[in-house]
Amino acid sequence: MARPTDELEPEPKSWNIWLTLMVISIAFTIAVAVLEYVGVFRDLGVILSAVGLALALGFGISGSSQRTVELVRFDLRGIRRDLTRGFAEMSREMNRGLGEIAALLRERLPRS
Repeated sequence: MARPTDELEPEPKSWNIWLTLMVISIAFTIAVAVLEYVGVFRDLGVILSAVGLALALGFGISGSSQRTVELVRFDLRGIRRDLTRGFAEMSREMNRGLGEIAALLRERLPRS
């Protein structure tokens, strides 16, 4: 039995720019490492590689956090829907119970 569409994990609305920037910074780091190995950058290559790794790490954390927020938002929407249904059912039961109590009171109490 297939689950309803609203219970499936949401698809990303667009590409994640942070993950794209992470891939670009990884490519930059690899290019710098190769050029340093060849001898183009010398000591500057180590610094540029460290900067590239730091950028890749920062962009990766930002990208994964963005996706996590989307998933948490989706889960909270489902919880809110379930709570709304539960409270609506509880309210109907309480109204029915109060109606029965009012009917019993009208029946048993003397009218003035």
